[in-house]
Amino acid sequence: MTSVGPASEEKAAGTVVPPPSSEQNGLVKDQKQAEFVSAPTIDEETVRKALLDYASDQCCWGKGAARDMKIEKLEPSTSYHYILETFTESRRIVLDHVPHSTNKVDGPENGQPPGPWEMQTRTPTMFEDDSSEIAIPHTHYVKVKCNGGCSGKGEKKVYRNSAWVMERCSRCSGRGEISCSSCGSSGRRTCTSCNGHLQLLWFQKLIISWRNNRAEHVVEKTSLPPEIVAHASGSIGFEDLQQQVIPLQRFPEPEINSASQRLLGGHKFPDRRILMQRHKIRIIAVTKCICKYKNKDMTYYVFGLDNDVHAPDYPQQSCFGFINCPKCSLDCCPEEIREECSIL
Repeated sequence: MTSVGPASEEKAAGTVVPPPSSEQNGLVKDQKQAEFVSAPTIDEETVRKALLDYASDQCCWGKGAARDMKIEKLEPSTSYHYILETFTESRRIVLDHVPHSTNKVDGPENGQPPGPWEMQTRTPTMFEDDSSEIAIPHTHYVKVKCNGGCSGKGEKKVYRNSAWVMERCSRCSGRGEISCSSCGSSGRRTCTSCNGHLQLLWFQKLIISWRNNRAEHVVEKTSLPPEIVAHASGSIGFEDLQQQVIPLQRFPEPEINSASQRLLGGHKFPDRRILMQRHKIRIIAVTKCICKYKNKDMTYYVFGLDNDVHAPDYPQQSCFGFINCPKCSLDCCPEEIREECSIL
């Protein structure tokens, strides 16, 4: 049997194949735009309880400050978390091979190989990274001499002691024992590339990669760190799903409109096909709590649907400097300290 692999197939392998330009869809003009949705406000009782619960969950934190502080002012605000996701697909061609032991070869004589973007693939789960591999029809050809290390002898050669030698079977140490099934009692290991058949069947393989590209922007007017807002629970104020969405233009917060324009402008993928896009705005209520405790100013934040707390300057974050916490072991502190301890 003669080899039939055209050099052009090997040249093309390993390259990313851009999708046809005709498949890049234009923007849909009648997509909906976001409407304003305000976040709910909370009262003094709620913010105090939130801080008390938070202090109770922290090791070595006292509850006295949360219990006895004077709330002077609550400043409610609304934070916005804009999220853009673009789900894309890329395709590239690589060369692969398997041991060849039959007369069946699906070469170009059986027809024209399909283009990489003409091949049907399984339907991916939207917005989840994944990959798949498919042999391209009519690209198979045979190399009659294995180039995987056995030089067509069916047994692997290795370089040892400055010379090429046949690799010995590791199970019988090359003695060729009759009972050795690993090497067929030959003492030598079968070539793993051609599996002892001396020939390789080469073909082009299509590798499909699905990727969810995500970008986000947080609008926060207080000193609450944006990364905390991004992970806070909130309500969905707007969500749109299209093959290609358009930037927001009429949302009451101008920074969201600018972020939408900027992030969508960055989601251009010339070598990938855009399968679907979605963007949404999460709305997170934030309340800045300005308080006094023992004539000292104290500020903390209550935010999100779960009334989470951010209180980096809370005054009772340790148990009077003692290593052991009286919350865990009452015997670690003197009696006079235990009488004053706000945790107990």
